[in-house]
Amino acid sequence: MNVSVCFDYIYSVCFIRFCLIYLLVWFYLAFDLHNKALNICSLTSNVFGVNQLGGVFINGRPLPDVVRQSIVELAGRGVRPCEISRRLRVSHGCVSKILARYNETGSIRPAVMGGSKPKVATPRVVQTILHLKRINPGMFAREIRDRLLLERVCDNENVPSVSSINRTLFSENYAWSI
Repeated sequence: MNVSVCFDYIYSVCFIRFCLIYLLVWFYLAFDLHNKALNICSLTSNVFGVNQLGGVFINGRPLPDVVRQSIVELAGRGVRPCEISRRLRVSHGCVSKILARYNETGSIRPAVMGGSKPKVATPRVVQTILHLKRINPGMFAREIRDRLLLERVCDNENVPSVSSINRTLFSENYAWSI
């Protein structure tokens, strides 16, 4: 066998092996990057998304004021909500909700989210609850609630709920004192 033919043969075998290894490494890296991209997408898919109309939204966040203003302006020009929805790529329900809020309040701002309700268990209310439980340990929270209304300690607007009364009694160790 000729030395040059042998060298060519070895060279071609090595070249083929090199190409195969190169391709395997390339596929591995490409697959690995694809998996990392999928992981990033799965992490961010809970944060933002694309709706059926192609509009981008952020879960749990209100629409920007610019979009809200556009919705109100288009509605003011007589454009139907379904057309506004298509033009701005915002869901029909969202458009309807914004327009309803604007008609009720005159504001395009979103409603306040979260926070706590004003506390109705004022010191006077708590004292009355504890007093009623002391004089009648078998009294239920519903009956205490009715007495608070009857004795005009509270009105229908600020009377504590049954669960709030039970919480008050529990925090004062009256919950199980029958």
